[in-house]
Amino acid sequence: MKQVLIPLGILLAVMLGFYWISTRNVVKNDEKTVVSDGQIYFESDDKLVAGEEKEIKLMAKYSKGEILSYRVDFNFDSTMVNILNVEVNKEIFSKVAQSEIDAVMGKVMIIGEGNQGQGNENGEVLLAVIKMKGLKKGSSMFYASRKAESEVLEEGNRIKGNLTMPNFKMSIL
Repeated sequence: MKQVLIPLGILLAVMLGFYWISTRNVVKNDEKTVVSDGQIYFESDDKLVAGEEKEIKLMAKYSKGEILSYRVDFNFDSTMVNILNVEVNKEIFSKVAQSEIDAVMGKVMIIGEGNQGQGNENGEVLLAVIKMKGLKKGSSMFYASRKAESEVLEEGNRIKGNLTMPNFKMSIL
């Protein structure tokens, strides 16, 4: 009986030691979204609460030139969130500022076109502000339904941009 109890006691002591060490210095991870150049992304300050309205920003990071126009199509889960309104940044994209929301199918299309010289600051530009409302608790994804289209001005030449849009996950409390 001693032959079983002594190793069992040692094993229990080691397990308690590992538990104590692992909980003693808890590292708090602040999740930061890393945005690379040539990316369209969503920016949100805080959590979305079910039943409350909130605005999130659709941003683009492009430091090689100026974004002249864009078209972004993305899908969302219409059982989790309701997109109420999309407002294109008309200070920069004043020629064409259009958005379509299909709340039943969960699709959003945003188009913006501006004039040369209205441009980017620090490589980041606000494309649109999306007003939404959380419907129930859980998590939801925004994902691109097609590749983002853009036209940029690089060194005086208008070229087709190569902007990408990763998926965006949000928690609804």
